[in-house]
Amino acid sequence: MREYPLLTAVCAGHDPLLGRPAASGRGGEVRLERLDDDLEVLADRLEAELAGGGCALVVRNTVDRVLEAAAVLRGRFGRGR
Repeated sequence: MREYPLLTAVCAGHDPLLGRPAASGRGGEVRLERLDDDLEVLADRLEAELAGGGCALVVRNTVDRVLEAAAVLRGRFGRGR
């Protein structure tokens, strides 16, 4: 049986963490916006939008693109953010 959603988190040197969250019953607003495919544009936008705190989800469609974005965002924000 396949469970959905399945959340996976990975960190170098550790086993993957798998989560199968149950529905919370809560609602919320989600805003989806396509940006130019430029990592500096992404980093600038995140810096502006999250200046007062918060979180963001960045979706990339390949592992290579995820790693590329992670490198740029770590360079901009550091490893701890």
